[in-house]
Amino acid sequence: MIRVLTMNRQPYPHSHIGGDEIQRVQLAGNLKDTCRITHNHDDPTCFKQPIDIIHSFNIRLDVTLQAAELAQERHIPLVVNTIHLPGAWYDKREEGRRIVKQAAALICNVKTTPHALAEELNLPLDAVLDKSYWVPVGAPAEWHNTEVDYNIAPKEPFVLFAARYEERKGQVEFLKAWLACRMDSMVALYMVGDQRNPVFAECQRLAAGHPSVHVMGPVNHDDLKHWFSACRVSVLPTLYDNPGMTNLEAAICGAVVVTTDIPSIREYFGDRVCYGQAGEPYTYIPRVVASLTAGREHDSLRQHVLHDFTWKRSAADLLRVYQTVLGDDDFSTRTAFLSV
Repeated sequence: MIRVLTMNRQPYPHSHIGGDEIQRVQLAGNLKDTCRITHNHDDPTCFKQPIDIIHSFNIRLDVTLQAAELAQERHIPLVVNTIHLPGAWYDKREEGRRIVKQAAALICNVKTTPHALAEELNLPLDAVLDKSYWVPVGAPAEWHNTEVDYNIAPKEPFVLFAARYEERKGQVEFLKAWLACRMDSMVALYMVGDQRNPVFAECQRLAAGHPSVHVMGPVNHDDLKHWFSACRVSVLPTLYDNPGMTNLEAAICGAVVVTTDIPSIREYFGDRVCYGQAGEPYTYIPRVVASLTAGREHDSLRQHVLHDFTWKRSAADLLRVYQTVLGDDDFSTRTAFLSV
């Protein structure tokens, strides 16, 4: 058994779980037969236990530097998830270079990450590529045949916008476009997500007086399978994501997906989803209307995600990374990065 200490930011209430924590939990669950995984927030004795690898799942500088210091102190490999890494250290390039130099492996969810990271940190591309491993984000395979519980999800036809409320997800501008186009008279819109950002209050203000627009707080993550399986369309007009975990989750549940035309999302979905333009909320509305007219069933997209982007498959790739940094395998995804 490979002994892995995973590290992340502050503990999450279950309903406020973020994408980085979903990724950590799902991968740990799929590696339970091959790895003994402890987590820095679950076990106060974890730092004193025998460890083979330290894996930082969030790129917040305090978390990753703590992981780096512990790995250096214990003389064990450091693995770092680079989700949202480009841009995260814009004013802290020295710390970023230190992390890249020390890391035994950089886990990349999209193939363009090493190029962006090398450019941002002013490092030779080969210095980043030699440590980069493509481990895609996944979706729970068991969600693909969900029998909807209408005690959890609405029974009426609806469009779902499931995302943490924050500026980059685009809730406010999308809702303004939705109301300006009188979409509230056509179909219900449900917005769900962590409401700790002021964006939530602004969405509530905009929705006042529009009974078909429901601005809600968080839904327990496992309950989302009922929401995605029941909705007519899932929309995510994000400014940037790689690739938007809710896009994958909606797709595996058979929903039509309307999202943003950016390289990190196209890498996963190609032409199998409907696209609007980043920062242009009105471009999403016609895609939603067309999707409502065409109907819900989108099995080719579901089969694509089931084949290529499940957590089981991602966990198998991550296991090979762990084995490689420990010298038990020679796993490489370098050609994937060179193809972009």
